[in-house]
Amino acid sequence: MLYIYETKNIKAIEDCVLAQIKTHRYKKRKNFYQIDKNILKSLIKDCVELTLKYKKKINTKKSKKHEGGDNTENKNLYL
Repeated sequence: MLYIYETKNIKAIEDCVLAQIKTHRYKKRKNFYQIDKNILKSLIKDCVELTLKYKKKINTKKSKKHEGGDNTENKNLYL
């Protein structure tokens, strides 16, 4: 099956989709999956929406400038 979806966020969307379909892996340690094509198309659409939603949130948080001092509003989690 060939399904082409154009985007600027290739890596983020690919990671999202692969994380969701990992349990449908056909062969262990290889990227062969057995999944319905309509479910896959829907999953790609959902990952695009999710990626764009959080990209906008992250960009708006970065645009807020904090001056020095104690920043008690900092709720970032560093992994």
